[in-house]
Amino acid sequence: MMENTINVSLGAYMSTTQQSPNSSSGLQALVLIAEDEPEIADILQAYLRREGLRTIHAEDGRKALEMHLSMKPDLVLLDVKMPKMDGWQVLSEVRHRGETPVIMLTAMDQDIDKLMGLRFGADDYVVKPFNPAEVVARTQAVLRRTMLMLAINPVSSGCRPLRSTWNNTKPLFRWEETRIALR
Repeated sequence: MMENTINVSLGAYMSTTQQSPNSSSGLQALVLIAEDEPEIADILQAYLRREGLRTIHAEDGRKALEMHLSMKPDLVLLDVKMPKMDGWQVLSEVRHRGETPVIMLTAMDQDIDKLMGLRFGADDYVVKPFNPAEVVARTQAVLRRTMLMLAINPVSSGCRPLRSTWNNTKPLFRWEETRIALR
């Protein structure tokens, strides 16, 4: 059977670990963990780092938004019940700023809570207690989809370009071509 292929601007994204669209130096994707329980944050950081992802931790909602703005993470793992600003407010502001993928991590397990999270713009919703390996797998899946969507349709996908520089207020993109098999 002949395999169909398509050329897309994906660069190194098809490696076994996800490369950050915010870096041209080959750094792996950056995950912001917005979680007020240090034990949970530590476990998530250990599992994500073991899979080659970089992590940063915010212990409250305000700090999460500050870090989102300054560090430009590739994905946010977001608790709902946090001090200073709850996860719903953080999600709303992250969505207002752009399309950073967000996975909600919360003890709120009612169907209405899950539906609200997804309708407010979360990309996934995981209920505590959770299996950290599953959270890592979901994180990798969302990153893969985000990066593939960006590579196939960078303008209308709503995602950030792989790497851009500004020259006279126009973005200049540096793309690398990769062949992806369509099955």
